[in-house]
Amino acid sequence: MSRLIAFLLVLAVSFPASAETNKKNLWIALGLAPVTFFHETLLHETAHLTVAKLTIPGMEVQRFSPYPCRVDGKFYFGYNSVTWPGNLKIGDGTHTAIDIAPYALSASAFIVSDVLLSTRAVDPKGPGGAVLYTLGMLAPYINYAVGLLAGSDWDKIRARPYGVAFDVVGLALLAAGTYRIVKQGFAVFRR
Repeated sequence: MSRLIAFLLVLAVSFPASAETNKKNLWIALGLAPVTFFHETLLHETAHLTVAKLTIPGMEVQRFSPYPCRVDGKFYFGYNSVTWPGNLKIGDGTHTAIDIAPYALSASAFIVSDVLLSTRAVDPKGPGGAVLYTLGMLAPYINYAVGLLAGSDWDKIRARPYGVAFDVVGLALLAAGTYRIVKQGFAVFRR
């Protein structure tokens, strides 16, 4: 629910309320809200598992839930768990790569989408611009922001000796992303 509220708040800030509002693009973005939630959660959990599979020999998926669920009484937007052979020791670097993977994916999708809209390779005024802004910028931005500010992945990263460095970089990227979200929001939601 907090992601949906964050989505709507960012969307509200991203466009000017005036007669110049591109209502068609606004309706497209609002209509995509439920899709973006499941789309981003699926990508998020899949990114964790992909990096785990690539870095841990013998890794087995025990649970994959790309939808809201409860695990041991705690609510998660999405959840996965893995096991690996007991004699295999997994270092902090591998755990960090697994924890950070969805945020690297979000940042990459955000940057590519921003470039496509900025260069007008995708017309920000057309329906494609609204879809790209919503799925390629807004949803990854919210995933990144919620994860950084309140997510269990970042809590694990912060507990490691180099966690502060990830926080500093994460907050800097969030600040830059906020500027780009608002700037592109004006381009997409103004006529």
